Amino acid sequence: MAPRKPKKVALSDVIASACKWHREQHKWTQEQVAEKMREQGFANWARTTVTEVEGSGRRRQVSVPELLGLAIVFGCGLDALLWDEPHRLEIVPGGVTLDKWGDFLSLLMSTETLDDALARTNDKVVGPMLEREY
Repeated sequence: MAPRKPKKVALSDVIASACKWHREQHKWTQEQVAEKMREQGFANWARTTVTEVEGSGRRRQVSVPELLGLAIVFGCGLDALLWDEPHRLEIVPGGVTLDKWGDFLSLLMSTETLDDALARTNDKVVGPMLEREY
């Protein structure tokens, strides 16, 4: 019998749980995250915005600029907000699904950029990981 595929997870659910996880790791309140986003230029962010992004009650979609702002605020890469192992990332409900981290990575970087990263890396962890996934 073939191994089961990991369960599908909606992109909005991944972003919601990642935002909450990063906020809790920093020991910040939702108001503190909103304040840090306002400092990045997102003037309309309030505590209720963070509540909605984290999926408590009504779910709010995050725009690309907001996603970049959250990565800056949390001090993490976009992959930390957009990818959740070992799940399959469902970009649109009922639509395209990314099954592997390498598929996700190829959306973040062009083939040329990935090749350049492989050629330049001396890291004994990152290099083999990129070669295996890419």
